[in-house]
Amino acid sequence: MKKSGNGCMKVLGILMTVIGIGGVLLCIFGMFASEESLDRKRAEYSEWTKEMMAYEEDSLKTARYAEFENLMIEAEQTGDTLKAAEMRDSLELYAPPPQRGVIGFNIAGAFLMIPLVLFGIIALVGIILLVTSLRKARKKNMDYR
Repeated sequence: MKKSGNGCMKVLGILMTVIGIGGVLLCIFGMFASEESLDRKRAEYSEWTKEMMAYEEDSLKTARYAEFENLMIEAEQTGDTLKAAEMRDSLELYAPPPQRGVIGFNIAGAFLMIPLVLFGIIALVGIILLVTSLRKARKKNMDYR
């Protein structure tokens, strides 16, 4: 009976399993990290929304902002750069709060599903190769006894 080795299949199975499981873990870590980052941005957006609502409720600030904006536009049209610069400074005092944060879907986590599935398939094929090589080795050892 001819002796056939299956060491290469075992090594390939181990290698594919390790790479596949490592890739799956890396993708899962990336999903959680991107979701955590998006949660922080959502919290910032929520705070900005509250600030914006408070700004819109303050009729004095909104009226003064509109007034200074109109005066600045008039000054720019007449060519009075000094008055336009002064109005621009006044606009900053009455301006609405700058937007912070975002609200939305975690697209990075969705795109990480593709490599997650691919690494899962690689790990599965590696496990199949490893199990097959171990069964062949076990069967070969049983035949020699």
